[in-house]
Amino acid sequence: MFADTNLMTSVDRPNIEDRILKYLREDDEVKEFIASLPKPQDKLLVWLIYATGMHIPEVCKLRVEHINFKKKTILVLGNGGKFHTVGCDQATLSMIQKYLDGRTKGLVFSGYQGLAITPRYVQSLFREHAPKGITPQKFRKKWLERK
Repeated sequence: MFADTNLMTSVDRPNIEDRILKYLREDDEVKEFIASLPKPQDKLLVWLIYATGMHIPEVCKLRVEHINFKKKTILVLGNGGKFHTVGCDQATLSMIQKYLDGRTKGLVFSGYQGLAITPRYVQSLFREHAPKGITPQKFRKKWLERK
């Protein structure tokens, strides 16, 4: 009834090398883009997307209370009001601590009148400052590749 051989051994697998992102091959390109941003808030915001793979709306809603510096994790409020945990490297956590300058509550990134920054603001950062082809979506793909 069932074959004794594995039929999947004869199926061609896609060449993973062909799928490597055309842009973002080098971290240097990302670092140059981030260095070109005018505000420290913007630099940290873009780096956080790159380093953690968080989606733009998740970064916009990020609260200081959701960052656990000891466990090196960030509690992320995702779609549907559900939380999930994202790991974070020590270098990124150090950047966050420096940026927060002792704050222990509230939004990490705030905009006009202390309200949360909007996804549109983040998209405009990429549109105005990023080299052609670098998008938040490609940052996330690069993060998934490194994961």
